[in-house]
Amino acid sequence: MKRYVLVVVLLSLLMAGCQSQMKKQTGDLTLQGADSLIAARDAYKMPFTDFTQFVDSLKQHSNAVDKVSKAYFYHSVMYGYNLNHSLRIPYEGFTRKPDYKRLARGAVFNDKELLKNEEYRKFLERYLDLTAKYMIEAGDAPDFTDNIFINTQFYVADKRLAGAVRQYALSRIMLLQINTFGIDNIGGMFRKFKEECTDTTCLRNVEQAYQQMADVYRPAEKMTYKVIGEDSLNAYVTYPERKGGNMPVIVLVHEGGWYNGHPGENAALADLFNQLGFVAISVEYRLKARQDATPVDGLRDVKSAIRWVRSRAGFFNIDAHHVIAGGVSAGGHLVAASALIPGYEQQNEDTTISTVPDAVILWSGCVDPTVDAWFGYCLRGTDDPENLSPTHHVKAGAPPFLIFQGTSDEFLDYHTHIDFQKKLEAHKDYCKLVIYKGKTHFQVLEQDMKPEIEAFVSRIW
Repeated sequence: MKRYVLVVVLLSLLMAGCQSQMKKQTGDLTLQGADSLIAARDAYKMPFTDFTQFVDSLKQHSNAVDKVSKAYFYHSVMYGYNLNHSLRIPYEGFTRKPDYKRLARGAVFNDKELLKNEEYRKFLERYLDLTAKYMIEAGDAPDFTDNIFINTQFYVADKRLAGAVRQYALSRIMLLQINTFGIDNIGGMFRKFKEECTDTTCLRNVEQAYQQMADVYRPAEKMTYKVIGEDSLNAYVTYPERKGGNMPVIVLVHEGGWYNGHPGENAALADLFNQLGFVAISVEYRLKARQDATPVDGLRDVKSAIRWVRSRAGFFNIDAHHVIAGGVSAGGHLVAASALIPGYEQQNEDTTISTVPDAVILWSGCVDPTVDAWFGYCLRGTDDPENLSPTHHVKAGAPPFLIFQGTSDEFLDYHTHIDFQKKLEAHKDYCKLVIYKGKTHFQVLEQDMKPEIEAFVSRIW
């Protein structure tokens, strides 16, 4: 009996010591501190039960200034588990089918006073974002044919939210659509929003964003370069001030993580190349959040765009042998893959016209998607990431590359670009790597690149 009591006492002391250690490690946590601890522990790698226990321990030591902020911060943390876990352990995918109602239990969706709280607004946007993603992955979303992600968010807000919260959410969804997908193919959604929105401020904000995006597109000539199924993919063409014959051309492919994005994001780059005497053609490609497409579809589309540009050389007054493909972020991956990876051609196109660009320029472009968990999420097991990796397909005779990359890129490790350059140079192929110390993913685009681009063009032509 004494031995049993001694064991119980020792276990009690041990548990108390563990709780004391947790208290010592966490202190009185702010919500920012809790977020930092979750990241430091890489907590989303944990099995769900362990993750829940860890989050519960953080809640006990959190000293948030108000209960509303604390409640909705932890709502967001728990609601994000499935997606974050699938990104940290990509080949497991979604390990649990989310119960949307249970995960959001206790959340209020009809109190306009809550909109004054920052953590509530963050939760609301994450709730709409993740509910749409979870529904799409589970096959529970309505059968939308385009803008699938935004339409599903719109559907969730329309069905589950009420009052001022619903109005706010619908306006945020429309702003997300306009800013991350552009204004193509949203006429029906835009009309429905204007019919249903009674909040004049929300309506004005959306209409202003729509007009601003229309102004971005206005200088370009819009043309359809590919029709596949129900999807019409557009190209936006701008010309140099002085037109001539046999002009060089750049095909620009936008960023967006293979998930979203639109050609209007390349307006500044198009203008820069117009100043250098290039015809600039910014193209759409199929995306996961629009057509539930994969990077394989995007690669086929970029190859189709290069082929289409070459096939219309006479129409554009361009030199079909002076075609640069330029891409930002995920778009950089697609143009590098077009240059180096054979196959992945769209059926029923004229394969006598090459889809390999004559030169490639990358801005924070992904050259090794095998180390990118988000790429795996977008690919969803439809192919092996290595099959789509430019780094794994370097071979002699590659077109010349110019790469702009920052050392503080929050999405890509710049050492992958150094490795890529070495592999190209080992085959005696040209690759100029411009590294910006301390610059992040998109800060690269803010640098003065004109001298490097002019030198590159002079060298290759």
